[in-house]
Order: sequence, then structure tokens, then C-alpha cells
Amino acid sequence: MNECFKFPLGLWQQGEVRRCRDSRITILEIDFEYHCVPHALKFDWNGEGVYVFSPDRGLVAIVHGVD
Repeated sequence: MNECFKFPLGLWQQGEVRRCRDSRITILEIDFEYHCVPHALKFDWNGEGVYVFSPDRGLVAIVHGVD
């Protein structure tokens, strides 16, 4: 991931898309529980895969090749 997007991302809405240079991030699911940790964020990065970020844990899941 490049310097355009850094965590925390600030205020976003589910389904929102933002672009910076050649990068695109799409929020797929926001403020949900992931493996018993509340307030997780699931996002798509440039159509390359789905990532899950959990507060106090960082990036906790990466799924590449998602259609």
C-alpha cells in the first residue's frame, strides 16, 4: 500500500470509494466484529483482494483474487 492511505482512515461510509494517484480503496464492511474484536474494517484495495483491519491488531486478514 502506498502513502495515499494510512490508518486510521478517518470517517468513511460502507460502499464509499476513494482514489489517490493510481490507488483505489472501497469500504466493503465497516464497524463489524471480526474474530471477537469489535470495530473491524473490511476493504478492497485496487481490486487485488479484500483486507480486514482490526483496531489494536492491525491488518488481520488478506484474501487475494476475490471476484
